[in-house]
Amino acid sequence: MNEVKRLVPRFQMICFTMFSITRQGIDDIALGYKVLEFSHFHLHFENSSYRLNYIGRILTRVRVANLFDPDKTLELTVLVDTGVSHLTLPKAWQEQLGNLRVFREVECVTATQESATGSVCGPVEIQIEGFKPISGEVLFLEMQPKDGQYKPLLGYLPLEASNVAVDILGQRLIEVKYTDLR
Repeated sequence: MNEVKRLVPRFQMICFTMFSITRQGIDDIALGYKVLEFSHFHLHFENSSYRLNYIGRILTRVRVANLFDPDKTLELTVLVDTGVSHLTLPKAWQEQLGNLRVFREVECVTATQESATGSVCGPVEIQIEGFKPISGEVLFLEMQPKDGQYKPLLGYLPLEASNVAVDILGQRLIEVKYTDLR
């Protein structure tokens, strides 16, 4: 495991969803979202090379609306990323949701280890397709479009607030029956 920690940056370690280490080495490692831009990875463990299983991406539809001006709405496809905290949208889309209150400016570290400043704004209604709507915040961040398109991210805060869990193996979102009060 220490060998894995040296090869994969710390923030990506939380993306490991399952692994088993036997005397023969790593049998199976399934990765989450931070490192899915590649089709395969190699680790060196006890002088052997192992290929990591490529899980895939979970994309879902989300509707975001200004709570004080319901006509200001965005409907978009987002990448589910449990390494991200907020629903993260490009700053270029902020005007489309109308006049939102800026709650705070935050320093962010991206998956490529770059620093960026974002604006946490709201209140907004967030509805993940197939689940009940919640009120929450949106993080607006300067993003560069890739191939002419932005890549908005759905993080763990709106997922938890919506009672939604990520089924990595089934590559889907599932409803959590009970809210955890422990």
